Amino acid sequence: MGWWRSIAAGACVVVTVVAIALLGSSLGGSPGEERADDDRPAASRGRTTYAAIAFNRTDRKVGFGYQFSDRSGAEARALQECRRRSSAPADCQVIAWVGDGCVAVARALRSHGTVSQVTWGIGATCNSAQATALRNATRPSSVRVAVHSRAGAVR
Repeated sequence: MGWWRSIAAGACVVVTVVAIALLGSSLGGSPGEERADDDRPAASRGRTTYAAIAFNRTDRKVGFGYQFSDRSGAEARALQECRRRSSAPADCQVIAWVGDGCVAVARALRSHGTVSQVTWGIGATCNSAQATALRNATRPSSVRVAVHSRAGAVR
């Protein structure tokens, strides 16, 4: 019976080593290799990414752009997306942008549904950006959208 335990223990080691090797390759290959799903901030990888949000006060539509290497690219995409969704595309305007972080927009609505106030916040995380957007509001508001420069919309 002792030989069976030796074979079983050896098989467990082989299975474990194969599983670790497969897991490592699915996470991006060899150690030190940059991965697309890397959780480090973009700045620590040597490049900045930008996000922007456009908002339309008339019909309350939003658009956003993220993962751009420059501010103008993020803003152009945000405007394009807002105008595509809006019934009044000329009323879309970029209201906030961020490099290597998150930007959030909150809005307060009047009782009849029109926008009474739009505020935004910027932060290293989307939680901090949302908290800032809400703190900047002088009326009860709700977060409309939060966009991280690398990950995209989170709300």
